[in-house]
Amino acid sequence: AGFALGFGLCVLALLFGPASLKFPFELGPLRWIGLLSYSLYIWHLPILLVFVKHIRPLVSPGNHLLLYALCWACVLLVIIPFSFLFFKLIEQPWIKLGDRLRDRKKQEILKATMQKELVRDSEASRRELVNSAP
Repeated sequence: AGFALGFGLCVLALLFGPASLKFPFELGPLRWIGLLSYSLYIWHLPILLVFVKHIRPLVSPGNHLLLYALCWACVLLVIIPFSFLFFKLIEQPWIKLGDRLRDRKKQEILKATMQKELVRDSEASRRELVNSAP
């Protein structure tokens, strides 16, 4: 519970805190990484596991720093570009399709609502005419 509270307080500080605290999160590169965050989340572990499985036998057992550096190279040269392509080719088209379908549904609901109001208004006008007739 303490971690959740701490995380919540950090989010509140970023949302309502001073501009100097928000500034790094408003920078273009970090916003771009945020755009790719779902793809990064989905793909980083499978790609890293395959990478480490094939690279670990090639690195001497005590050389953890080299393995760590190679993992970061994999992140920069493989995972981020792959996530970008996944976002552009898979996620973004489906997001746009979802937006179009949602907009179409909103238009249908609006049209149906307006038609009901027109029918209700015309019935009310007809009743007024009937009631006001001598």
